[in-house]
Amino acid sequence: MTALLVAALFSVFLLSSVTAAPAETPLLPRGSGVPGVPLELTAGSIELSTGLVEADLANGANGPVALTVGLCIPQLKITCVGVLSQFSLIGNFKDDAGNPLYSDSAPASVSWTCNAKVCPPTPDFVPGRSTVTELQIAEFRTHTMYVALGNPNGTFQPFAPAPACNRLDDAPLPTGTIDQQATGGRQFCVDVGAISRTDAQCETACSSWSGPLTLPILFVEDPKFMGT
Repeated sequence: MTALLVAALFSVFLLSSVTAAPAETPLLPRGSGVPGVPLELTAGSIELSTGLVEADLANGANGPVALTVGLCIPQLKITCVGVLSQFSLIGNFKDDAGNPLYSDSAPASVSWTCNAKVCPPTPDFVPGRSTVTELQIAEFRTHTMYVALGNPNGTFQPFAPAPACNRLDDAPLPTGTIDQQATGGRQFCVDVGAISRTDAQCETACSSWSGPLTLPILFVEDPKFMGT
């Protein structure tokens, strides 16, 4: 797959020891975006080993947008060895003047949710002692996301690990924004403070940390992702 010159293409590859059934094929929700008008797309299912992906485009898009999720497809420099699934979001996220629709203070978001069989809870969890911040950081370190930035000619740079969107020494962690001091100037990152599990029960500490895992990724424009 290639990206349009002004499009963002996301390919997220998540490693797992679970083998997906051959019948699980990519789903292709599509929409037509308007700058400034919120757009949400959803593909896949938590019941499938390839998971559920949701795109939250709070400031819309400019024209057609497509979201896919399915089994990893081998590509140049990507062998898919040990890789379970990929998802991609293709669309134009700039206005007619070429200005990005998103910023560090108001980025777009894509999240991937996997069931507990595919993404079992982190072994770092200690009932009654582990805090939600400690568990979010542990999940972030377990599920590394790799990002390749887009070039003007539609190609992509080599993959690099996606940083946390904010420093990891606060509790609770900030969410929904990109701190370039924390990301080293990058405008793509994992929103660690928004990592969650459906059946978590947490107050001062967590008595439960179970259920499907949601991993949110924030971006401004033109990267693609792969993760472990």
